[in-house]
Amino acid sequence: MRGDALINNIQSLIATFADIHATDKQGWSTERTEKLRALSEHIRYTETVIKSLHPDIGTKVEQWRTSSDNEGSSIPRVVSYILGGVGAIIGDKYDEFLFSKAEDLRRIQGYVFEEISE
Repeated sequence: MRGDALINNIQSLIATFADIHATDKQGWSTERTEKLRALSEHIRYTETVIKSLHPDIGTKVEQWRTSSDNEGSSIPRVVSYILGGVGAIIGDKYDEFLFSKAEDLRRIQGYVFEEISE
């Protein structure tokens, strides 16, 4: 049961992160801004749930969310940048970063599958 909840939350995290990337590509609107805020909050909430289900994996998720690349970009920074200005659309500027973070998240998902299969 706990393993199922962990998998469901990791998959929710992956879907939410993909939704942030897709939403960034949309034209600016109040609805887009509200959606990005809600998605960002959902990532933090899901991280908390994962920590309660499996502290080690929760720590990996926290590090994934907060760690910066060599240019100082992190998920909170990129989302803040997207939300920061009226009409701020980052387009392709952070695509490589976001794709890299998506790959990191898939690795964490693989780790989850390994953990629950033991």
